Amino acid sequence: MLTPEQITAIQPKLVVIQLIAAALITGVLVFAGVICAVADWGGLNDRLKMLSLIGAVSGVFMFVLSVVAPKVFASGQAESGPAASDQPDVIKTHLNSLLTETLIRFALIEAAIFLNSMVFMIESHRVSLVVVGIGILVMLFCFPRRSNMIAVIEDRLG
Repeated sequence: MLTPEQITAIQPKLVVIQLIAAALITGVLVFAGVICAVADWGGLNDRLKMLSLIGAVSGVFMFVLSVVAPKVFASGQAESGPAASDQPDVIKTHLNSLLTETLIRFALIEAAIFLNSMVFMIESHRVSLVVVGIGILVMLFCFPRRSNMIAVIEDRLG
């Protein structure tokens, strides 16, 4: 269990992680908004074409990968970190690991949204819009809330 002093000490890093996540979400929302503004809504296709299918499958794959890949890449940071006896450094290592996980997760989701936004602009199929919508919801759901980040760090500390 983290003490109130430890929570106060890591608060700036938690805010940085939240700001990065918020910036990535904002970028996706602006990009998707611009694509929707210039898209041909009158020409929505009912027939699924290959590019839309590739975009949808790639998007779903990136969503699944966004659950697995961050833990794989960030696990190396935690293992190569300081000894468990040095509590402040261990907490910093877990914070850095959490930042890495958040960046990788959001970058993968962002890539899926960008890809499907562009596919929607080219082929105007609803499946691309669905993947974009799901991606935005996943980003909002995965937003690193302070209480969740503290719980993750406490869980990793054992």
